[in-house]
Amino acid sequence: MSSHPDPDAFRRLAQSSHWLWRSVEFVWSGDAMDPRRARIRRPADLVVTALDGTVLHRYRASRPMDGMWTATGDRPWRRVSGVWPQDITPVFDDDGLVSDFPDVLTSVDVDQPFFRNYHWVAMLDPSEFADTARFAWEPGDPHGVDVGDVRMVTHHGRPALEAIVQSTPAYEPRCMCCALLTGDLDMDTQQWVPGVPATVRLDRGTGICVFVEHQGHERGVELDVEIVAAG
Repeated sequence: MSSHPDPDAFRRLAQSSHWLWRSVEFVWSGDAMDPRRARIRRPADLVVTALDGTVLHRYRASRPMDGMWTATGDRPWRRVSGVWPQDITPVFDDDGLVSDFPDVLTSVDVDQPFFRNYHWVAMLDPSEFADTARFAWEPGDPHGVDVGDVRMVTHHGRPALEAIVQSTPAYEPRCMCCALLTGDLDMDTQQWVPGVPATVRLDRGTGICVFVEHQGHERGVELDVEIVAAG
């Protein structure tokens, strides 16, 4: 990656997490939650503990969730068999970040391992900052987020990409109730009503969203992740 990263690099990093790591251990806090430690092994093996080691949650999925319902020609409606993200091969740029995806994304289980809510899912896979990962996005469509002031920083001793990120009416968070950015969905227009801009950091080695702080927001830092190990 260039020493002067741009919004495109930030977006590509945001959609690359599934292919940048196989295991990770981190401590995270935010949204009035006590700090916790998580250990994940791809594709869906998770242990969450308190900082004193007390196990709070264990989860392991033996198979991916199936994808969307589809019908082809005279074939009846059927559910597409699910696959893990690591079972598909996206297009990588020279810097090792994902630039494009095959058409099979509708069958990929991108939510595992799940914990608490979709804010967790978006933290591990912040593709809501990368329009090309929103499956229906086409060149020329309005961006879901505006990205500016991109720079390399250090977050808890690890390289990270930092940017000022502002949602737009086209923003499509992983879950409307658990978005990484503030704002609300207007039920009448089905468009996002943007909140204030946020300082967002993505870990360069894993693509995980490790920091979110909205400007002037009363909650202050909504997310802070310290990655202890990744491979």
